[in-house]
Amino acid sequence: MFWNGNETLQVPRELHSTNRIRLCEQLKELDNIPKNSVILLKGGDTTYKYDTDTENMFVQESYFHWAFGVLESGFWGLIEIENSKATLFAPRLPQSYEIWMGKILTLKDYKDKYLVDSVSYLEEMILVLATMKPSTIFTLKGYNTDSQRLMEPPTCPGLENFTMDTKLLHPIITECRVFKTPQEMEVIKYVAKVTCEGHKEVMRRINAGMMEYELEGIFRNYVLSRGGCRLMAYNPICACGPSSATLHYGTGENGWLRLEAGNVFLMDAGGSYCGYASDVTTTCPVPTRQSMAACCDIYDDLTTDDIMTRAKSSNVRFFERDNLETSNLKKCVYESVLRANRSVVKMAKPNVTWLEMHLLAERVILEGLKGAGLLKGQIDGMMNSRLGAIFMPHGVGHFLGIDVHDVGGYPEGEKRSEEPGISALRTKRILQTGMVLTVEPGCYFIEPLLKKALSDEKLSKFLVEAKLDFLKNFGGVRIEDEIYIDKDCAVLLTDYLPRTILEIEHFMTSSRDNEGD
Repeated sequence: MFWNGNETLQVPRELHSTNRIRLCEQLKELDNIPKNSVILLKGGDTTYKYDTDTENMFVQESYFHWAFGVLESGFWGLIEIENSKATLFAPRLPQSYEIWMGKILTLKDYKDKYLVDSVSYLEEMILVLATMKPSTIFTLKGYNTDSQRLMEPPTCPGLENFTMDTKLLHPIITECRVFKTPQEMEVIKYVAKVTCEGHKEVMRRINAGMMEYELEGIFRNYVLSRGGCRLMAYNPICACGPSSATLHYGTGENGWLRLEAGNVFLMDAGGSYCGYASDVTTTCPVPTRQSMAACCDIYDDLTTDDIMTRAKSSNVRFFERDNLETSNLKKCVYESVLRANRSVVKMAKPNVTWLEMHLLAERVILEGLKGAGLLKGQIDGMMNSRLGAIFMPHGVGHFLGIDVHDVGGYPEGEKRSEEPGISALRTKRILQTGMVLTVEPGCYFIEPLLKKALSDEKLSKFLVEAKLDFLKNFGGVRIEDEIYIDKDCAVLLTDYLPRTILEIEHFMTSSRDNEGD
């Protein structure tokens, strides 16, 4: 099994053999699969930092991981469609490998480790195929509809002597990955819980004066040291104040700002365990808790114990440094995003389209902004004019699995919309039992988008510019959870986090009250 020790999850290797069986069953239902056909998949290779000998952290190619769960680089895998038998082809490692990298596993070691039927060395792959005489070898070629990047079919000297099919496999294995097995769900639930606890650890320890990257470090340390997540599912986004309006903040030279008391802190971060991703976003206040020194100045007649108690028990409040009007506006923004999140969780179920869920989130946010006096006019008019895309330019969520933006969002023949906001939606599919998605509505005050809206007569008529001026440097709010589509509802997988303003304030205050000296 896959296991990182201690209290981390033990994942049986049957997870991957079950996936292989599912794939073969799907293929056997087709009429155009010749007998004695096989699937040939290529695993990932070790890559290096440009022209140096510094290895990048190895991450297995996603389709290969789904089918085999192999942790090492340089492998190929073969699956016989008729009986689901699996063969791995391992690279033959030089003896010097043992000096630098540790014991070299035997072919039997690999066979036992990955629960396959046989293992041969990679240099023997063409000979093994020639002995099997497959009628057709199915390999992967196709576009990732999320990234728009092409997966090229694997190449190897000698493969040109076999009948190859590069068209059939990709959409079928992609569709298999869309629907999660019970074994996969155990991993996804585990890494979701670990990720939530990592977010809570950040909420416990956040303070004004810290750097954004310090909080990223706290999260990374927690999910690795407590959850066994050596890898992140993606580059974390840790943004304070105005930076929270930058949707993919932190992918460049961001993350170096100092946290200011009274601002919001947005963290979008998820761990990865056994190759499966988590994706969660929290938005919380940066506390203005008095330091011990400040308490000494104010209460110079108190004992040290009294000073420590008062410093620790200072309440954490959202937007407490704003005037009342600004504070109320910002609270309305947060509460509107939370209502949108919970509305989607409540309404998501089989036979509902994800496009409907996106539009629902937009409508709820616009209603909240109108109720706060930031917008005016009819909500239907705002929806028809696509005003929602000004405040939420991204989609309301996406598939989640081995990849954080998992495959299958747009099946073959289905195209993305070109409408603002909807064009960024990573899937519009009809929801079905077995799917896992994120729910991540957001509301941001992005200067170029607001300027564009104010100069557009179709949009500007809905905007109350004087009120929007109060939120120029606010940034934004995003609240992201994960759901599993069950038989008749959506199951919230990340129900471990404080989400309402009162819950967050209570959690952050009480966690500080309970700190040790």
